[in-house]
Amino acid sequence: MRGLFDIAPYAVAEFENGYAVYKDIFRLTDEIDCEADAYGHAHGFLDEDAAQAEIDAAEQAELEAARYGADADEFPTLAAKAA
Repeated sequence: MRGLFDIAPYAVAEFENGYAVYKDIFRLTDEIDCEADAYGHAHGFLDEDAAQAEIDAAEQAELEAARYGADADEFPTLAAKAA
């Protein structure tokens, strides 16, 4: 489990009358009333990133398995990436 402030590469900062969540120089959300809610949004983005990384790893494993004519389970490194 992550700590509340462990949100890198995202950042929370004051914006107008509330808070916003940034990634790099891009503001992803704004008009969040509470700083804790802004951190919650950042954790949501991190969860989405992790889920997408798992999907990408599984797709990559399938592509490599198809390329080499085997099941993804036969490649330990590919199966580990997908897990």
